[in-house]
Amino acid sequence: MNYRNMHKIRIGSFLIVNFLFWGFLTSQNAVYPNNGTLFDDQIHKLELWMDTSDYNEMVKTENLWTNQRYLVTLIYDEKDTLSNCDIRLKGNTSRTSKRKSFRIDTDKRISSQSFQGLKTLNIHGNHNDPSMMREFLSAYTMRKMGVPHARVNHVRLFVNGEYFGVRGIVEFIDKTFLNSRFYEKSGNLYKCTWPADLGYLGENQQSYKDVINPSPENERAYDLKTNESQDDYTRLVDLISLINKLPADKFKDSIGKWVNTDAYLKALAAEILIGHWDNYFANKNNYYLYDRTKDQKFIYVPYDMDNTFGVQWGFSNINTRNIHNWGDKGKSSATLTYALLEHAEFQKMFEGFVFGAVNDFFNEEHMFPVIDSLAKRLDPWIKEDKHFSGTWSSDYGFTYDDWKKSINQGLGNHATFGVKPYISDRVASAKQQFKFTHGFNVKESSKYVLFPNPTSHFVFVHDLKFEGRRLGDHESEVVDIYSYTGDAIAKIKWDDGFLDVSKLPNGIYILMKGSERLGKFQIMK
Repeated sequence: MNYRNMHKIRIGSFLIVNFLFWGFLTSQNAVYPNNGTLFDDQIHKLELWMDTSDYNEMVKTENLWTNQRYLVTLIYDEKDTLSNCDIRLKGNTSRTSKRKSFRIDTDKRISSQSFQGLKTLNIHGNHNDPSMMREFLSAYTMRKMGVPHARVNHVRLFVNGEYFGVRGIVEFIDKTFLNSRFYEKSGNLYKCTWPADLGYLGENQQSYKDVINPSPENERAYDLKTNESQDDYTRLVDLISLINKLPADKFKDSIGKWVNTDAYLKALAAEILIGHWDNYFANKNNYYLYDRTKDQKFIYVPYDMDNTFGVQWGFSNINTRNIHNWGDKGKSSATLTYALLEHAEFQKMFEGFVFGAVNDFFNEEHMFPVIDSLAKRLDPWIKEDKHFSGTWSSDYGFTYDDWKKSINQGLGNHATFGVKPYISDRVASAKQQFKFTHGFNVKESSKYVLFPNPTSHFVFVHDLKFEGRRLGDHESEVVDIYSYTGDAIAKIKWDDGFLDVSKLPNGIYILMKGSERLGKFQIMK
């Protein structure tokens, strides 16, 4: 295929007419949909209207774990109304908390009904987090690193006209999610909760189906969420057998055929940076595995990332814990993680993702303004939140003053570190713990934009300081492509302004012109 002609037909005129939108388009990763306004970083108003007796029945102590659904109507920003929806309580410890979390289903009564393309929404109380921003910042980090995850924002929640305070609104991981991230939804999706450590239990599928999360919901720890009627765990059992039974040398050569190892190591790096201890590596909990049919590879998707950025429960030194020895074998054997990190090349790839994030965005210079902007948006609504004002009781007695303090200092107990001090400590300690030499100790250039990004076949480079001039139009220089860990991959010539990268496998790459870093791009096929 002539990618130059394809560019001229599909993109050329678009870029000329829409130059002002280049920055927006190229900063958005294609695996994250941008439909609607739910996740646009504004604090929207969400009203829930339901029979008062139904609400009172739902929150009775004896009904907390029944998962009984009740009729509810949604009104969004006082203009969009969605009737005939269902509401129920959700979560684990949050069910008994003062700040309840809810699940809203739009399609149980009307199968075609959705809201901004979503059939299910989660509303989180974040009762453990005095800052009310950790889950948002975790999602922000995942997005910046290109890890598939549930989008997060905040809403002002009203129930039957009464202000219930600030809540997190979180995307639900289902077939809609799969289709938007992986462009397919036919594979097996497993929700993995404690004690799902991917340890070997034999070749019988039933042994894995019988592992139960000992919560009142009594669900499978490896809970199949798609293709339920088939209930086929064959490939999951085969994956677990491979992880646990193959010798190290054969594992190294075989695992890449079964698991998207780049994606997992990137997610692992992100989880360690945000301090997501309630994950697979440290607590055999809170992740999904999607068996993608396109390439027959499992993809790791983290979730429930609210106990992060310095919130810790029995997991010490979360701010300085060594990135190479971060997990807790006493709580999770994490067979996949340890098997991968036995090999230097996987260690280097993992560390390269940590290194890249710390240099690109996970640092004080970038993250502190993000936090300040978020705090400014939240401030007036936290001040009116009845749980923070003391009008309603709360689980830990957090006040509005505690909310303000929690950004810059720890409050003790599980809220051990403030959000900003945690980031400072994590970055400083990670830099001291790097084992490998990385060739890109520079921040991402703001001078150039690479488009499309992610891509599958070609890349254009635009110089924003010269009205978007496209590099390579009249140049014959060779540019260099490096892996994200700093290894030289290829040299490539400009071809009338575009770079043919179709031969590169999926991954993240650095583009260099001599000693000048033009930017990074992702290959997704």
